[in-house]
Amino acid sequence: MSRTKKALVFILALLFATTGITLGLVYWSRTIQHSITVIGIDAELLQGNFDGYDQKIVAENLVDGKVSVVIIAENFYEIWLNVSWTSQAEGLDADITGQYYDVYWGWSTSQGNVPIFTPLATPFTIINTESCVVEKAQMMLVDLTKTPNSSGNHGYCLVVSFVWDTELVTIPGDYTVDILFQMGFV
Repeated sequence: MSRTKKALVFILALLFATTGITLGLVYWSRTIQHSITVIGIDAELLQGNFDGYDQKIVAENLVDGKVSVVIIAENFYEIWLNVSWTSQAEGLDADITGQYYDVYWGWSTSQGNVPIFTPLATPFTIINTESCVVEKAQMMLVDLTKTPNSSGNHGYCLVVSFVWDTELVTIPGDYTVDILFQMGFV
């Protein structure tokens, strides 16, 4: 066999070896589908106390100057919170403070199940219209359980408190304040 024939046989053998699988016949094939839901952030504003959390009472206004921000579900690693407010009251100012809380049913031998609403760490200042990264694990809403002879499961929330300074409002009257809460991912 000449060199040319050997080279041609080698090239044909190489061609069949590399394209044989791609040119092969398919005898079986199946495709399945899977649906996923991307929720982003599912959150709520609840009254800023134990009962508001335990009974999931949605806040329609501030109670004692407070509201709880809870996360029901999310799919982000880090989350930011932005709290901003506007009003027609010229000169109005506010100090906004965030404080994480541990919420659960405790147990007392003399009282039975006792509602526990305990601050965690130290409060922090929230500046109007500025976003801050929040600890999402300390904001997760859970269904609280009462357990005889022991404490129930723990839930968490961020209580946002407002202290309104009206000293520079020079025109007396009734005013409303619109408070906007926004969350997103970092």
